Amino acid sequence: LIDRTPTMPASRRTGSRVEDVALRMRELFAISRGIELAFLDAYLKSDADGRKALDEAVKRGGLTVEKK
Repeated sequence: LIDRTPTMPASRRTGSRVEDVALRMRELFAISRGIELAFLDAYLKSDADGRKALDEAVKRGGLTVEKK
């Protein structure tokens, strides 16, 4: 009996590059949306937690956060 259990993570077993790209785009959108909300909280509401989240946004993968 041969074990044919896939060794790749479930997100990579789709077999379609288009699906992989779509998933990555959704992930990037979610990250950018979180950064946007942190910015609004930090600067428009003067919320300390929003400022902290914005400062930690640099650690998120796939995006470059630039401060001016």
